Amino acid sequence: MKTRAAVLRKAGTPWEITELELDPPKANEVLIRMEAAGLCHSDGHEGSGVVVEAGPGVTQTFRVHRGGADYAR
Repeated sequence: MKTRAAVLRKAGTPWEITELELDPPKANEVLIRMEAAGLCHSDGHEGSGVVVEAGPGVTQTFRVHRGGADYAR
């Protein structure tokens, strides 16, 4: 699967929008389609998305209220 990403390769240089190849989810991992994201002034960040693929060992996903993203077990 391909995705587009904003990549910062070195401090003080512009962000680069580039296409990346994603590996499929490995054991106990999920692939999340991000629908919204935000950053704040602290080290906190928010993300919202939907689990679209699960790797081996993932038996269920569930929604929690941590930035709205789905999490998996």
